[in-house]
Amino acid sequence: MDEHIFHINSRDKTRTLQNIEEAIRALFAFGDEIPDSAVIDVLETIRIAMKCGDRIIVPIELPQPLPDAAAASDIQPGGEPEMPEEGFRIRLLGLKNGLQVFAAFTDQEEVQAGEETSTITEELESYLEKALINPEVAGVLLNPWTQPFYLSKNQIETLFRVNLPEKVENLFTFQTMDITQSETACIVNSAHPTLLGGGHGVDSAIHRAAGPGLLEECRKLGGCPVGEARITGGYDLKAPYIIHAVGPRYTGSEQDARLLWSCYWNALELARQHGLHSIAFPAISTGVYGYPLEEAAEIAMKTVSDWVRIHPRFGMAVLFACYDEKTTGLYRRVWSRHQEDWNQRPIPRGNDGLLEKALRFALDHAETSRDADRPALLHALQTLQLLASMNADNGLLAAGVLCDLPRQGVPLLDLYEQFGPDVAALVHALEQRGRSWYTGRLMEVTDLPNRPIREKMLVLAEKTAALKQMAADYSQLGDELWKGFELPKEMLSWYYSKLNDGLEELADHPETAGVYWEMTALFKDLFVTFYLDEEEGLIWQISMNGERRMLRRGRLRWGPMEQELTENARPLHRKAAERIEDNWSDEFWAVVERDCADGFYDLFSSESRSLLIEIHEGELIFHAEDRGDACKAMNGERAYDFHYALDADNTRRLMMELRIRYGLKEELPVILRAAFGSEDGPVSFRAFCDEAGVRVQTISF
Repeated sequence: MDEHIFHINSRDKTRTLQNIEEAIRALFAFGDEIPDSAVIDVLETIRIAMKCGDRIIVPIELPQPLPDAAAASDIQPGGEPEMPEEGFRIRLLGLKNGLQVFAAFTDQEEVQAGEETSTITEELESYLEKALINPEVAGVLLNPWTQPFYLSKNQIETLFRVNLPEKVENLFTFQTMDITQSETACIVNSAHPTLLGGGHGVDSAIHRAAGPGLLEECRKLGGCPVGEARITGGYDLKAPYIIHAVGPRYTGSEQDARLLWSCYWNALELARQHGLHSIAFPAISTGVYGYPLEEAAEIAMKTVSDWVRIHPRFGMAVLFACYDEKTTGLYRRVWSRHQEDWNQRPIPRGNDGLLEKALRFALDHAETSRDADRPALLHALQTLQLLASMNADNGLLAAGVLCDLPRQGVPLLDLYEQFGPDVAALVHALEQRGRSWYTGRLMEVTDLPNRPIREKMLVLAEKTAALKQMAADYSQLGDELWKGFELPKEMLSWYYSKLNDGLEELADHPETAGVYWEMTALFKDLFVTFYLDEEEGLIWQISMNGERRMLRRGRLRWGPMEQELTENARPLHRKAAERIEDNWSDEFWAVVERDCADGFYDLFSSESRSLLIEIHEGELIFHAEDRGDACKAMNGERAYDFHYALDADNTRRLMMELRIRYGLKEELPVILRAAFGSEDGPVSFRAFCDEAGVRVQTISF
């Protein structure tokens, strides 16, 4: 126990945290027989608290300099010392079953009900993420001293998944209205550079409607340059936020247009950064600043259209709030005239100079590499090389060269200005979203299967380049490599495994299949360990993210791990495992080919029914003959024949599925009798074929 106890906490307990406590109390009221609905109620209150950004109290271990500094000063236990630069280590709690968990408390009374510990407050979502990505931790125990509720990692993962933002549709509307009455999440003010309002037009109207609180906040901002934007609260307006964009005074120069579209772009970016999915624009700069209305409308709508194209998954409802019917009519005409052109730009192909321009731009803006032995553009050039091997178009190639620049601080606005919306959209597709690492990656891998093929190609190339560099470093450093990452290797394994799954479609295209399988091989080399037991005919693959699969000799497909590692299991390299798998696969298909050879197989015979299978020239016929009094009563005949026929392709598929289920050791007659050799054989045969996707033709006589 720490000699000094500090509680560096903030905020009073919120209503959502109280809801968690009440739901847990209700759960304990059920005694030993807790219904699933009570557990779900607790999980729902935790989910809401995560979404609201609530903070939870966390037990910590103090770094030694902090108690020493407290002892040397007059800080008393329970006071608020200066936060240490290296941060705090979360205190683990050991359970009776040997597992270690994080603890969390909803208020200070819960902390004081048990063992003394120093505490801080941390955002609930961030804390749960830390538990999720920590391989030493099994979960989180809420309020462990009083009425504990255990959150397993599976439950935490589910909470993150359910809390992913819902998709919001992109929408454009035009309306004659007073913008101060808009109920969008934010409205845009066509502001003066001082941001202090006054005068006439939209700026003064917004300041009057919002009330004096707006002017007080604007004074603290210190003004805003032309072409940029600032955000404040909405105060007395219906919209919760105001984005103040400073438009240019019209002079007729090219710079006017650039400054005007910068206003619209920066306003949309501010809205995105604050999670605002609806916005209302006035006709910026068209009042006393004298910008011609039609020209300004074209710039406004093209910029907004391009921004939405570059951020297709964010979801933004854009309202153009027009001062009068004349303005509304003009906006609608401009939109109708240009929308098709804006949305159907050709994909760059051929030698149009775009790639050369991107290379020069990247060289001019690339950061100096921290590693003198590694060129600053190495990752981008590897991405470019992989894209070229996939026969990518020039827009994709340019995006591959530029993909690292946003992470190095180059604004997306600059890429849009230099290379247009197509390249900017592709580069932006690699941006990580979400408030936390796990949320961002979960959004990415969940959304990935539904992305356009060009975006998938860029993701495949960029991630494969990253894995290639990781593999090269691993060959030099071994397991020391993982110490250089902020995340444990288990979470990196999870992430790249999900990426591989989301890109699986590319394995079916000749242009992209080679790079896809290269990515798969790199993932396995870095994150998967293979084991072989030759005597038992078993191969295991165990991933760092906990996925465990097994291949049994005689089976065509990998399946869940049915058997733990045996004493004779030995580790082997991926390539060796794949060679053995190929050998087993060749053996499997040889048996299937032999099964498809000509032959007669008696399945079943009784007084009322006989069944047999005939294979001739690769095609199978299932013969069934019903006879006796029961047959006569049902069919009006003493004997009744019916056949099930399969063509050659479906016969081969049937034999493959039978071998997958029964293995290679049994002889075919034994397998056929085990599968279909009973009174209900025809029913079993049809059910098996339906489940395996085997097409059957029925013939009656």
